[in-house]
Amino acid sequence: MDFSQLPLQPYHLPEPVSWWPPALGWWLLAAFIVVLLAGLLLFWKHRRAQSWRRAALHELESLSRSYQQDTLSSHDLARKLSQLLRRVCLTRFEHYPTVTSCTGESWLETLEELSDSRALFTGQQGRELLLAAYDPNAHVGQVHIDLCRSWVLNLPSVSWFSSKKKGIRSVGRRGHNG
Repeated sequence: MDFSQLPLQPYHLPEPVSWWPPALGWWLLAAFIVVLLAGLLLFWKHRRAQSWRRAALHELESLSRSYQQDTLSSHDLARKLSQLLRRVCLTRFEHYPTVTSCTGESWLETLEELSDSRALFTGQQGRELLLAAYDPNAHVGQVHIDLCRSWVLNLPSVSWFSSKKKGIRSVGRRGHNG
């Protein structure tokens, strides 16, 4: 039999597979990558926004170790704790410069107002810490370190979505000098 005489058409190859539009799996993968990148960006912004808290807690831990090893006197501890609280306020509430100009009882009340929960700075321990920075014979110890740690932990977080730092509720209404 002679096949060349048959009325056959030439081969019809399918058109090449186009890269656009992609299949459903590629769309899902692209959406997953976008969500993953957005999540990583939010996590990174949150981590950066909370770096002041980690640094303050690290310094408090260092002060605690130095105090427990008797390489730091009670007076020096009180002075360094007071400086740390002021630096935290300057860092965390930088858009509110009146925060660090407070002194005496006004300073203790400001520390109370800044924290989400009451750290009892207006109580006996807060007053001891306030006065010990100026009195070389005053006693400050681990209780005061724990008070400062509690205050740092209870400060409101910085908003993830804004570059401005917020969190002061009513500091502007109080007098600045105690």
